[in-house]
Amino acid sequence: MNYNVKRTNFARPKICGTIAIIACVLLMSCDKQPNDEQEKVICPGDSSLRGFFLLNEGGLSENNSTLDYFDYASGNYSTDIFSQKNPSVVGGLGSLGNDLQIYGDKLYAAINGSNLVEVMNVNDAKHIKAITVANCRFIAFHGGNAYVSSYMGEVDENDIYRGKIVRIDTASLNITGQCIVGYQPEGIAIRGDKLYVANSGWERKMAGGSYDSTVSVIDLVNFTKIKDINVAINLNFIISDASGKLYVNSFGDFVNVGSDVFVIDANDQVERLDIRADNMTVDDDFLYAYSNAWDIAANASVASYVLYNTKTKSIVPGGFITDGTQLILPNGIAINPETKEIFLADAEDRSNSGKLYCFSHDGKQKWTRRTGVVPRSITFTKN
Repeated sequence: MNYNVKRTNFARPKICGTIAIIACVLLMSCDKQPNDEQEKVICPGDSSLRGFFLLNEGGLSENNSTLDYFDYASGNYSTDIFSQKNPSVVGGLGSLGNDLQIYGDKLYAAINGSNLVEVMNVNDAKHIKAITVANCRFIAFHGGNAYVSSYMGEVDENDIYRGKIVRIDTASLNITGQCIVGYQPEGIAIRGDKLYVANSGWERKMAGGSYDSTVSVIDLVNFTKIKDINVAINLNFIISDASGKLYVNSFGDFVNVGSDVFVIDANDQVERLDIRADNMTVDDDFLYAYSNAWDIAANASVASYVLYNTKTKSIVPGGFITDGTQLILPNGIAINPETKEIFLADAEDRSNSGKLYCFSHDGKQKWTRRTGVVPRSITFTKN
């Protein structure tokens, strides 16, 4: 096992701003009052969940992506645990952490700016292997394999890269194949023996072309692309509900076309929901979505929070934050599958430490904690 891994920064033009890291370790016990800026953590009691990891994106070319961990039993929230557990890994976790997932006894982090998938032991976050995947974005698992979206597939006639899905064997942690998809693939989701890939095409747009508007479908048995589904421009996240429906959000063009959510049913038919969404998640029969819109009068970004009942196909009045709490810049969302607590990550100014909010299932704020720079992705661990 080679622990002497060097993280290399690769600038990516989609994200702007200069970010400086504030690294600290914050420990909190149940019912212990923290500093004035934060509320105490209330432990949930008996649960099969041990805690959760939070991946902080960090800044462009700053090499300050970090990993936080919250322990439900003790109530302790610890920041930057990867560097603490792996002092021999040069450069820490790397630059621009984008996605975090658990499969078996391993924790996988897609570190976009460092062109690698970091694989760790889920029990202690210790480094196992860094797998080189150029411009990696999101991770999904099926049948003993990890699938990773990557911008760097093959160059087209205009010198623009089509993206690809990289297949990794989760036992050997070796790359075993790749499949070319659309332009700048982002989120991926598995339904049955097929992988659905949301293509954004933002890089092609910046080069004078157009956004991609497709979801690529891959047959995982043969690991070949079988078709593209036309959905909407500039797609990003894609997730599935309990019934197997897929939900994919479009960022729009940031000028004339706003964000929206689309449903892909079992027959790959597409329906528009008319819900603004910069990010979203599904739990039971509910879709939780938030969006950030610029308010000219307030000269600030204003967040909105939508709760959509996937069974009745209706928006729940009042949204999922019911106590009036306003985040500065929501950047990640997760739902505790047992307690139904809602977690929202706030990137704030994208330059200093962010903040994690925990809300009760009925949308009342319970506690907050400071995080690393630009908190993004949360995944829960089981006992």
